[in-house]
Amino acid sequence: SMLKRGLNAAGSGFVPERLTLARLARGLKQNELANSIDRSPAAISKWENDDYKHAPSKDDLTLLAGALDVQPSWFFKSINVTENASFFRSLRSELQSARDRVSAKLIFVHEIFDSLSSRIEFPEVDIPHLVEPDEYKSLTFEQVDKIADRLREYWGIGEDPIDDLMTIIENCGVIVADDYLVSAKLDGVSSWFDDRPVILLAKDKDTGVRRRFDAAHELGHIVLHRYVTKKQLEADWRLIEDQAMAFAAAFLLPASTFAHSVHDTSLDAIANLKPIWKVSIGAMIMRLKTLSLIDDSESKNLWKYYSYRQWRGNEPHDNEIELESPLNLASAIDMLSEDGVLEVRDFFESSGLSVNDIVSLTGVDQSLLSFNRKSTPKLKLVKNHSALSAAND
Repeated sequence: SMLKRGLNAAGSGFVPERLTLARLARGLKQNELANSIDRSPAAISKWENDDYKHAPSKDDLTLLAGALDVQPSWFFKSINVTENASFFRSLRSELQSARDRVSAKLIFVHEIFDSLSSRIEFPEVDIPHLVEPDEYKSLTFEQVDKIADRLREYWGIGEDPIDDLMTIIENCGVIVADDYLVSAKLDGVSSWFDDRPVILLAKDKDTGVRRRFDAAHELGHIVLHRYVTKKQLEADWRLIEDQAMAFAAAFLLPASTFAHSVHDTSLDAIANLKPIWKVSIGAMIMRLKTLSLIDDSESKNLWKYYSYRQWRGNEPHDNEIELESPLNLASAIDMLSEDGVLEVRDFFESSGLSVNDIVSLTGVDQSLLSFNRKSTPKLKLVKNHSALSAAND
């Protein structure tokens, strides 16, 4: 469901949606952008409107690129317009601007991948079709559990605790990035672009278990909700979120093996399982309840002790479980740099993005993207001039 957008705005090649995208990525309203470059809000509105065929002048382009921290070439790249939904934990209206920013950043990640993938071979997408379009509406939680099991089986990862989830996800062709996501209410976002799934995770969620659960949650959207449109997401948001949550729990804590590892349902016994499964104590309590290994009153009691011990947001073992970070985008840029600075510069220019965004989204070393160093000629002054000329006589 992608359209490549090409020439428009009176044939100048300026793409209005690119301006909107960069503006949203910076969390700016039209009038705020207008103020920052000393132009009228009407001018911005015209530039962003496809029907006006009204492209900014060269000077205005320079101002826009500066204010939005993109390269001027950004505004002239064709754009992929997708009907696919981007998935968010919260659709509360006051978070609209934060969601717009994160959705735009997700597109930035796809742009980085796009510029790299014509130069570097990424893993093929290897995600089985386990859910038909529209089937998500009728999925039961038992079915979600089975789908999580089937995915583990398909990927050949058995039913044991998963040691490095990020590696598994990236090896299956998902593009993963992380960034600071402005709002504490947003843990991550994901979407399919053509046949490539992309995930952007919150860097600010700084515990290993939290990060893993977020990644598994986004993987749930990718597997269960591949064909969900923006309209469907608005209609069925709660259901879609609950399914992704259930998938994450089932994928990280498979019913049979997790149940088997729980010898005793006291809070301390559950806490002791955390370093093994690398899942929060809270998520394990919920999973025990889902699997009917504890009843309502046992669940209430566990939560009571959990609160009493002040574990909310600060559980035992949090600092022992390492934070898994995505590697593939940074590794791809590293590989390019081995071919020389020109290759990296070529990728950088084709991305249209700033060094800031590429560094913060991929985690690549900033020094690989400094192209302005002049190379100095390696000439040495020959000291003992007369001795040399005497020797040559």
